[in-house]
Amino acid sequence: TTVYGAGHGGFGFVTRENEGYVLLGYEPVALGREEDLAALMVGAREGSFSRARIERLTRQRLEITEGGTERILGIEGRVYRLTLIEGQTRLEPLEIVISTDPGLAAVGREVLRHIDLLRDPIVALVGEEPQPFAAARALFATGTPLRIDRMRMNRMETETRAVRVDGLVLPGPVVSRRELH
Repeated sequence: TTVYGAGHGGFGFVTRENEGYVLLGYEPVALGREEDLAALMVGAREGSFSRARIERLTRQRLEITEGGTERILGIEGRVYRLTLIEGQTRLEPLEIVISTDPGLAAVGREVLRHIDLLRDPIVALVGEEPQPFAAARALFATGTPLRIDRMRMNRMETETRAVRVDGLVLPGPVVSRRELH
């Protein structure tokens, strides 16, 4: 089991027996399979992966510049500034801190796997892989993100012990992806 998560109200990735899950919210409020969430997110009416935002990405390019280093949870990472450029307009940069610490490699692979699950639905939606998506994916492939803008990771670990599920109570009935559409 690999667990990777951000602070309160953030998110976490949990992988168990090659199946990925995403935890969203505080307690967590939502738990879903990664591939189901990716399919629901891409092309939604609103949000980071809405049809309009993805179509706009095809007209933008991403510039990545390397900064200094930063320590988070005692782990050193390289700071990168990501700037979306549309025509002559440069949007405000976003900072990401990536660690190449080999001890976190399993966590980095899980984050990358989640990003990869978004690729096919994005390409199906707009007919191509937008350059900003490909460039960001290539950056994430270099290591494990410790910070994405203001969101710092506060828990990263790989566990091999069994996780007890007898106390897990879902917040509602289990529904299929088809039922959600």
